[in-house]
Amino acid sequence: MDNSRYAFTPFIILISLMLLLPMAVLLYEGHGYLMSAFTSTLFIEGVTVTLLGAMIAAALTLILGLPTAYAYPVG
Repeated sequence: MDNSRYAFTPFIILISLMLLLPMAVLLYEGHGYLMSAFTSTLFIEGVTVTLLGAMIAAALTLILGLPTAYAYPVG
């Protein structure tokens, strides 16, 4: 029987616990603080700036990248 496909199972479990356990503790212990953080003006401004930057980057990629891809075809 080939056990090589199960070689990464402990690592997957460890990484899952490292990611999910802190989030679960935050949601269980600090849900009041978490909700007040999400509704603060600093958080909302940060999200707005991030989304604006992502939209500008996507628009520039479309404007500059698409014509470049047609100008230099592969193969």
